[in-house]
Amino acid sequence: MKGSKTTILTLAEKCKSILASNWQAQLNTIKADAKGSKESIYTSKVKYILKKGKPYLWVNEKDMHNVNTIIDDRASLAVASPFPGPLANLFKSMQKLPARIAITGNVEPLKEEKARLIQSKFMHVY
Repeated sequence: MKGSKTTILTLAEKCKSILASNWQAQLNTIKADAKGSKESIYTSKVKYILKKGKPYLWVNEKDMHNVNTIIDDRASLAVASPFPGPLANLFKSMQKLPARIAITGNVEPLKEEKARLIQSKFMHVY
């Protein structure tokens, strides 16, 4: 087609787009137990915000992830493109999964001052 401009997103741009378009993810941490076993993964849904390209996770104080990350701070975060209900059903009927990404890294607790700042941002968003 004459005159049309094709926009090609790089893989990194697609990943950033998926991260920016959502606010929920699956957090995976290695289960810590009294025997020192690290064979199991604990997974739960968490909320997050993206600030300057970094995801900040909101994990409930009583959540097992807090204990797990004290013992072993490695984690992964899985995020999918959000689709409205009817559109998601259409994709399922076509056996197509939404675009999704997984990122890995180390979970670091925030310092008290930074935690209060991020908490106030969460309260404005959610």
